Amino acid sequence: MPGYNKVFEHRPLTKGNFITNTFVNREIDIETARLFFEPKNQIDMVYVIHGESRIGKSHLAIYLMSIFEKEHHMIYFYVNANTRGYALDILKDLFDQVADYVATLTPSEHQKEFEFLKAYLNDINNVFYGVPAKIALKKSRDKRHTLSSSFKGRFPFIDIQLGGDQAHKNQDEISVELKSIPPDKLRDILAQCFKLISYITHQNILLLVDDLDLLEEIGEGEKQRDLLSNHLKYFSTIDPLTVFATSRTHYFIERQKELHNFLEVSRMTSMNLESVYQKRISCFLNGVSIFDKHVLSKLIHGFNGYVGIFLYECFLILRNYVIQINKNQIVEMSMLNEHFNRELSSFDSNPETKPVYDQIVNCVKNQQTELTVDTLMPSQGFVFRMLIPKGYQQNTYVILPIWVNAIKEYYHI
Repeated sequence: MPGYNKVFEHRPLTKGNFITNTFVNREIDIETARLFFEPKNQIDMVYVIHGESRIGKSHLAIYLMSIFEKEHHMIYFYVNANTRGYALDILKDLFDQVADYVATLTPSEHQKEFEFLKAYLNDINNVFYGVPAKIALKKSRDKRHTLSSSFKGRFPFIDIQLGGDQAHKNQDEISVELKSIPPDKLRDILAQCFKLISYITHQNILLLVDDLDLLEEIGEGEKQRDLLSNHLKYFSTIDPLTVFATSRTHYFIERQKELHNFLEVSRMTSMNLESVYQKRISCFLNGVSIFDKHVLSKLIHGFNGYVGIFLYECFLILRNYVIQINKNQIVEMSMLNEHFNRELSSFDSNPETKPVYDQIVNCVKNQQTELTVDTLMPSQGFVFRMLIPKGYQQNTYVILPIWVNAIKEYYHI
């Protein structure tokens, strides 16, 4: 069967070989990154890959991590922060991955440390997913406490008492009872786990946090994305660990004193965008084109180098005409126009999308391509197919050329 469900996949899938098999272009970015990445000479900062929205930052970052993982024989962890809400959610996700990874290990040495780590992770796992328990974080007063003479890490010891019993407390320990593990403690736990994993495996570790700036600014006190940035900055001070993140450029600039400018990603050229299309149909459709050359040209130039939106719209067109395409009918210009007319009619007739849609249409009627949208509801997410944030101006957007032309044709402007 044809790979219709995968050919225009726009999300940065991390499992399997999807990214490595479909990646194309960015040769200069890749070579620059390879030359600048030196795990043994890292700086104590988060390495940021940044640029505009929907230009392929995540795909590039994941592809680079696959290169670094192989070339430097590193252990690789990935977590996507997009719309997750709280920094603690990201740390929990990372903990799960660490626990899953340790469960696969069969080390030939450092058995004492390995058995300790497995039991320790199991205790933490019980806190998150097991029987409700009373938790005590125990910290030894003995500053010299170590697992062994060669591993110098000190763990925040967890004591779990089921059924509400009082946590045991020795004279040489300080015990603080908690309902759960707070973010800063979980960060400390993960930091020591990273150190011990590296010690057991003799490998350095690679961590990528995707869409750092899109965590969502909810919660009390500091913005959650800033809290997460602080946790990642702490991780970056651990010798065996190199921390990467992707972000839009404006957030990198806000925190550039703590974030390292590893790579700035630009929009793709028209030629690059066409090569992405050709690579995808080569991988999943045996090279058989879905669009005729005029349709493809209009799409490529209309999305102005924003590869993420280009791929998503191609997917929607494919879905609308998949029956015809499966019968070897190619998408022609009349079908493309029909697709956009159908979408515009849907936006106009839906009470939830109409207010913002009317703003966009009025903007085009006034020969403008920029507008301000104060508040977007979840149901109005359709606009991200049509609009791109303008630089660092909050709530200011630019209408993509493909939609400007579609609106003009639909309303005979």
